[in-house]
Amino acid sequence: MTIQLLNLLYRLRESLWFLPSLMSLTAFGLAVLASWLDELYHHQAHKHWPTWLIYQGDLEGARTLLSTVAGSMITVAGVSFSITMVALSLASSQFGPRLLMNFMRDKGNQVVLGTFVSTFLYCLLALGNVNGIVGYPPAASASIGLLLAIVSIFVLIYFIHHVSSTIRAEHVVRVVANDTMISIRRLIDDSEHKIKNAPDPDQWPLSETFTIESHRSGYLQAIDEIRIVQQLKRYDGIIKLCHRPGKFVNAGEPLAFVHAKRWAIGAAKNFDKYFVIGFCRTDDQDPEYGISQLVEVAVRALSPGINDPHTAISCIDWLGSGLRQIADKPLIGIYRFDSTNNIRLIRQEIDFVGLLDAAFNQIRQNGRNIPSVAIRLLEALDSIYTVAKDTNRREHITQQARLVIDGAKGDDWQSKDIDDLKKRYQHLLENGKLTD
Repeated sequence: MTIQLLNLLYRLRESLWFLPSLMSLTAFGLAVLASWLDELYHHQAHKHWPTWLIYQGDLEGARTLLSTVAGSMITVAGVSFSITMVALSLASSQFGPRLLMNFMRDKGNQVVLGTFVSTFLYCLLALGNVNGIVGYPPAASASIGLLLAIVSIFVLIYFIHHVSSTIRAEHVVRVVANDTMISIRRLIDDSEHKIKNAPDPDQWPLSETFTIESHRSGYLQAIDEIRIVQQLKRYDGIIKLCHRPGKFVNAGEPLAFVHAKRWAIGAAKNFDKYFVIGFCRTDDQDPEYGISQLVEVAVRALSPGINDPHTAISCIDWLGSGLRQIADKPLIGIYRFDSTNNIRLIRQEIDFVGLLDAAFNQIRQNGRNIPSVAIRLLEALDSIYTVAKDTNRREHITQQARLVIDGAKGDDWQSKDIDDLKKRYQHLLENGKLTD
């Protein structure tokens, strides 16, 4: 299965309309089943069915019941949709429009809308079947419609609670942080390959090098490295990627350079199908996107219009936790090997320093006049510094801490706040000496 198909299936699964549409198709099948059960109950088995479970009214009562439930459900569905739009509007203004996808792919909202719409659709279809019945009440159809109405009442109660919970800042931060943690953990490299005589792309013969160009403009969302390596092993080739997922590429811009023998160049022309380009960034293979979402929530929380340092501090805590997990571990290298340990792919490097800057630069710049934010920044850097072993990483963490200290100036800072900040900076340095 190609990465384009996997990406399409993932997008469908995460779309707001997919699950309600699937539930609506189920309602159609349930209506057909209910029609068959009506005939079965009337002609054969009504004596063996419990009376408390089956509708006991007449034909006209069944019509009234189904029409009432159908009208009520479409009204409730419209109100629920309106409430969802209001929640999305509030979330967009407070947390940023890029976080709307987290609300749209929320399974709770999808199930609620799907329940109301599918109940309405079932009652509508069952009502059409009932109008064709003469002489006996549609016991099964009315019973199922009544059961769906009862279920919808409980779903409505859940929906009111769920919407009020999902627009809370803590929930938004937690959802984004969970996705970010997963993408950050993917960066850890557990392999033990030792590079010897790595190929130099600048020395490749031009006559044996083929350029893969982007067929459209957009963000590079994913690269199917597994399929690429399989093909290059088959043709004894090697590829150098020009961009990593998350970067914007223009139509006609090089995506990669394939170095192979002349007879394999024809195969290299089809390699563009292993690159997924879309209109927005995703966190599938782009850990910086999740980091940028947390940073956006924090920066918006620090704006004068919102003025919510508590949310910004929560984002700092999660960012610090994510970077702490990889501070003492090697990250995925620039080389990818085939099953025979031959280099087949050269990536663009993802380094710890770049992730650290992406996580803390904007928050530090926007929160320099808020003592509580600056102090929490130093505490997060201290936590990361404690586990970091690499000298370069430690130096950069110390540099970030020094920038926080340098920003502690202005009328918003009192002497006690500055003293607290300097104590935490000194604690960071002392922790570094203890772990040496």
